[in-house]
Amino acid sequence: MKNYLEAAVFSECATNQRPVTIVAVALIYLTLASCGGGIPTGSPGTKSAKPPALNKPPAFPWPPPAASAEEIVPLSAYHAFLHTLADVDFVLSNAFRTNGYVEKSYYAVPGGFALVTRLEQINIDGTSKRLPSRWSTAPPTPEFSLAYYLSALFTAIPGYYRVIVFVVSNEPFIQTERRAGPEEALRWLRAGLNVLPESIGSQSYANAVCTALIYEFERPPGGEPTLHLPGKLGAQTHLKKSGLWSSLSNPATP
Repeated sequence: MKNYLEAAVFSECATNQRPVTIVAVALIYLTLASCGGGIPTGSPGTKSAKPPALNKPPAFPWPPPAASAEEIVPLSAYHAFLHTLADVDFVLSNAFRTNGYVEKSYYAVPGGFALVTRLEQINIDGTSKRLPSRWSTAPPTPEFSLAYYLSALFTAIPGYYRVIVFVVSNEPFIQTERRAGPEEALRWLRAGLNVLPESIGSQSYANAVCTALIYEFERPPGGEPTLHLPGKLGAQTHLKKSGLWSSLSNPATP
């Protein structure tokens, strides 16, 4: 291309059969090429290509950190409607909205996905605190770290807190012995995706199991925040007191 333009420029200058403006344009092209800038391509005003959309959320710590309590959530009331993991997400998301869990985050796990709630303050019986106390903790950071949850609770109001993680997967799993702190739990929300990508949602629901992992924290007055292992309340108690158990057990109140 460069040699061709050079020849054209010298030819036009020698014969003077073309307007000088054409020669000037050619010289500009030659300058760009010689400077390594490349020759412009495409039509004027063409927009640059958008970055590819994320098709997989970040991985949830796997196997998951030791939870305060665990419960397999029967979705038998919805089995006739559940064909893909996106259908399960629809049911879970409706239950979240019904019970005030307006923030959630998605992670990839082997054979499915994990759905994480925001760290919330609760009463000793497992019911959620009234607003604004329910969500009064520091906002999550961009990484999943239970240590961060504990750190955030150092300045939080003394009391009880929890994070609920729903794991939907067709692969059995065990929990590790590693303890997750409040700092890590706070990060779980911000590190995940805001929606379930189609690459996971399109997977079959067949043989998948929905498991709720409860991470229960306490910050005593003047003391350090801790993760209860085991929890003071069972997983089903947490789910019932949060309202999620009822919503997930009755299609009339998803």
